[in-house]
Amino acid sequence: LLTDEREYKQQSVQSEQEQEYDEEQDYIFKENDRIAKENDHIAKEKDRIAKENNRIAKENNRIAKENDRIAKEKDRIAKEKDRIAKEEEARIAKEKNRIVEEKEKKVKWLKWWSEIDEEDKSNTIEIFQRNDRSEFELWLQTKSKWKTDIRLGDVDAICFAIDTYLMFQSMGY
Repeated sequence: LLTDEREYKQQSVQSEQEQEYDEEQDYIFKENDRIAKENDHIAKEKDRIAKENNRIAKENNRIAKENDRIAKEKDRIAKEKDRIAKEEEARIAKEKNRIVEEKEKKVKWLKWWSEIDEEDKSNTIEIFQRNDRSEFELWLQTKSKWKTDIRLGDVDAICFAIDTYLMFQSMGY
């Protein structure tokens, strides 16, 4: 009986140990399964983060290209503005020179008109008033006594001098 009891106790202890062992193995298996799931979750999260980082890198690259495009466009616009400003400066300078030359030409021919004698003035005024502009211009350049002094561009200034003289004369000056 003792032996049976001892064997029974021994079997009981052994059974408890096996049960503890099984429980421990079960716990280890469950823990390993939990860790595997956690590792899988971590791997998926790492993959998600890598994809997000890749997306962000592509977006940053797109933004950098867009910034480069904008910078080039700003440079192009600045160059175009500079070119236009230079052209405008040149145009204004040319126009100022033209105005100065025109003024000098008018002054020259006003002086000329004031210095010619009254008979020449009367004859010239008569031809000026009797003919149209092109006929008067032709007369000035081919038949007038000043034909060698008059160039094509002088006719406007001469007409201005005559018109100015007639205007002042009509005002009683």
